[in-house]
Amino acid sequence: MKLTEKEIVTRKFQSILILIISLVVILNGLLRLFPFLSVLKAFKIGGVYEKSDRIEITSVVSHSPADLAGILKGDSLIKVNNTQVTTTSNFSTLMKESAGKNVDILVERNGEHLILQVTPRTQFANGEGPLGVTVSDFVFKPNSIVNITKTILSRYYSKNNLYLFELLGTGVFYVFLGVGLLMRKKLAYYLFIVSSLLSILQLIFFRGYLFSTWLNNDNVLYVVNVLFVFISVPVIVSQKKLFRK
Repeated sequence: MKLTEKEIVTRKFQSILILIISLVVILNGLLRLFPFLSVLKAFKIGGVYEKSDRIEITSVVSHSPADLAGILKGDSLIKVNNTQVTTTSNFSTLMKESAGKNVDILVERNGEHLILQVTPRTQFANGEGPLGVTVSDFVFKPNSIVNITKTILSRYYSKNNLYLFELLGTGVFYVFLGVGLLMRKKLAYYLFIVSSLLSILQLIFFRGYLFSTWLNNDNVLYVVNVLFVFISVPVIVSQKKLFRK
């Protein structure tokens, strides 16, 4: 039976829609199997942040006690008076306890030890703290693209938890599902419908949490994924007759 021009155009359009949906499903799976976004972010800044045994000053508020005392971004904190600085929370506690008092802070700068006298304030703007600094126990290390990729992958796959297991499991599932849709497999059709319904139920169940924290990057990606489900399910259902294998 010869198809009319309208039917040919309709079938081509249907094939393109299924192709797009299949590729998005495969991409969804690949993003779970490989930390593309983390690698791209590391490429952009040219390195990775690694855990350090030192507490480093990452920013100094202008005209704050730290600024007036000569503390600089990049200084490594060693001691407050005679107390060793071991963690960021330990340093925060020491500053709160020393508010309004003169203290000696031992820092390391370019390999040299310096003692700086400072008086942590008792009143300060939200987020600035008594001293007017932010600190971190992670140090930025520039690296090559190859080494950045190795570091990110080793961190990603070394996680021994259920979340990683879920990511890898669903990643494999979505890749095979997308390939199945491309091949017009009937099993893939039904699996897609079921998994889509589960995604919708998950959104309904966690709707309060998701929408209260929707600016979180992971949640934005999840909501986008669910919106894709709402759009793609009607398309796939309308093309059920194409899935005969």
